[in-house]
Amino acid sequence: MTSDDRRSCLIGSELITLILRLARENRTRGAVRIQVELRRLGHRVAASTIRKILRASGVFDTRA
Repeated sequence: MTSDDRRSCLIGSELITLILRLARENRTRGAVRIQVELRRLGHRVAASTIRKILRASGVFDTRA
């Protein structure tokens, strides 16, 4: 198990689903805005982790 595998296990599939839903609902929302919304909901996730999830899912290109 790599360190990336361990991190994704800690995040959980429900949280990943929420991140992807937030990204799909508003395509102009970046990783930091998603991070702020998650904090309001009581979840602490780094913006870099959100970017990795978005890149891996192919929701949209996160390069700005």
